[in-house]
Amino acid sequence: MWEPLDAVQPDARSSLFVSARSAKRRSAVRRVVRLAFAAVTVLALLASVTVGALYAYAGKRFAQHPIDCLADRTAGCGETNAVEPVDGVRNVLVVGNDSRVGLTPSELEQLGTEQLQGPDRADTIMLVHLSPRRDDAVVVSFPRDLRVDIPGEGRNRINAARALGGPELMVRTVEDYTGIPVHHYVELDLAGFLRLVDLIDGVEVCLDEPLVDAAAGADLAAGEHVLRGSDAAAYVRARKSDPRGDLGRIERQQRFIRQALRKVLAPATLVNPLRVKRLIDQAASAVVTDSGFTTSDMLRLTWSFKDLDPGSLTMVTVPSDLGPRYVEARPEEAEALFQAIRVDEPVPAREEVTVVEPGDIRLAILNGVGVDGLAAGAAQQLTDAGVEVVETGNVDDFGRERTVIMYGPGDLPLARFVAGFFPDADLAETDMTGQGNVQVILGTDWAAAPQVARPPPVDEPPTAPAPPAPASTCV
Repeated sequence: MWEPLDAVQPDARSSLFVSARSAKRRSAVRRVVRLAFAAVTVLALLASVTVGALYAYAGKRFAQHPIDCLADRTAGCGETNAVEPVDGVRNVLVVGNDSRVGLTPSELEQLGTEQLQGPDRADTIMLVHLSPRRDDAVVVSFPRDLRVDIPGEGRNRINAARALGGPELMVRTVEDYTGIPVHHYVELDLAGFLRLVDLIDGVEVCLDEPLVDAAAGADLAAGEHVLRGSDAAAYVRARKSDPRGDLGRIERQQRFIRQALRKVLAPATLVNPLRVKRLIDQAASAVVTDSGFTTSDMLRLTWSFKDLDPGSLTMVTVPSDLGPRYVEARPEEAEALFQAIRVDEPVPAREEVTVVEPGDIRLAILNGVGVDGLAAGAAQQLTDAGVEVVETGNVDDFGRERTVIMYGPGDLPLARFVAGFFPDADLAETDMTGQGNVQVILGTDWAAAPQVARPPPVDEPPTAPAPPAPASTCV
């Protein structure tokens, strides 16, 4: 349970910069609060809310957004809120919004875009699990191209939820997908990210090889860098030139968070009154929280996690495989991760991501409906995508209702890759015979609405997958 806060409740009327005499008795407690809150929140907000507890003393508030379906506050919002709660646990959904509002023309150019307006998509999605029963925190990253069910909208990329229904639909989507209750929501936009990174004088990173991505505005040489402003944003956003696409980008984001945490907790940041004041002022215009995330809640989190060690952060990504259009979760492994968080147990060991090249697949496509040219048409589109189609033909008995993707033992990653072209197909393991290592039998569901011919909704496709990057040699 949360520890009592009677001893640290702030006086909202007092100034942030009080005299040494009036602050003497409270200074030690406040330093603990500031440090702890920084440790808890910077990992989730990319250093943006590290001074959140100080708002209580400065009399400031975050911008807030009303969200009805949050744990502990609203009943009847779905099955997730019926999950048996674990005392003291708080789950915070953190979203990086890719809105360009607030950026200067120069910053837009550096980021490789001239667009100021656009859909408010979730460019970064993280669920932060905080438990006072342990001295660590878990940060779960969701690939933006992860294909999930969005309530009322059907199957789509998870980041589309923010554009389709705002923060409320983003929360509902994550809750429904994971079964994990979300207690609070925090959002940071791109302009706020740039300003806040600049205010802590940048974040140190090391690159084993150059990072060049015109779409993100990234042009970084191999070696050590102190990233500020647009370069920092490009580093955490680049994905089209990364051979592992969104999954590689997530690893960079996680490294950046750890480094930002070390920077914010450095004495040079926390003992500098001018820098602290600037962080407060900037956070006021950059961060949006749910309307129930009060200063009191932040202080409770601070007090409960005051002993959190930055080195004990557990950062994981939803277990998944890269496909041609989407990132596809590994259902069993993802459920094991979500279940551990639901019951507040240590998360399972991290699994390596299986990366599939189109050339790894030898595909057979069979017409299970009887519509002339159905298999040949699908084969042409798969061939255009670089997949080798070794056989087309008809099944012995037409009338198949569901499209089925069959694969041999050990070839599930190949089948999941193919499923990116047939999003609603069923997967079935079998003893493969014939020329291919994956076989697709087209059903009436695909014949009526051919999925391959449709462009991915809302967002562009992920980058093509490639072999995993080598281990870092940076010290």
